Amino acid sequence: MTDTQNNTADRPLRFGTLGWRNAGWAESYYPEDLPEDWQLGYYANEQAAIMLPAASWAGRPPAELGGWADETPEDFRWYLLGDAAYDADTQQTLASVLGARLGGLLWPQSPAPEGWLAPLEDMPDRVSGWGDAEGLRVALLHVEGLDLRAQRSVLERIKPLLDADRTAALILTGDAVTPAMARELQTVAELMGLA
Repeated sequence: MTDTQNNTADRPLRFGTLGWRNAGWAESYYPEDLPEDWQLGYYANEQAAIMLPAASWAGRPPAELGGWADETPEDFRWYLLGDAAYDADTQQTLASVLGARLGGLLWPQSPAPEGWLAPLEDMPDRVSGWGDAEGLRVALLHVEGLDLRAQRSVLERIKPLLDADRTAALILTGDAVTPAMARELQTVAELMGLA
């Protein structure tokens, strides 16, 4: 299940982070008086996507995942990273629970389509990615030590790979990453006509 299958490839590039719960964000990103159970909604109002590693979602009841989805806008996308390929029952359950908000189901060994990350091949320590034949494209960008100019360079290099038939997600990772950094990069992408 991908954005393309859901007919929701309404923006060429989405931005997000790996999860929304980070101990450091409670003081640096979320308002001080914001209850913890409102953090997802706050995050989703500023970001267009999120990637969750298996440790964050696997084993949780479907109703809990559905509740998380309900806290996000309709155009928000969830990218779920599993430990291995998903069986048909799991795929169906996740598709049912997350509905159109499901951006993609990924696992560490799922390959990126040929050429998807070719413009970034000289940055293997910074970028990894996934995709499928149906149009899903997801890249993890390790942004530690990359200033906004260098991040813009990454956007310029992937711009030729984006088109109206697919949506790509750029998920920022790194110890010092904050949702505000993803928002800054999204602003740059908007100025470039990418988001």
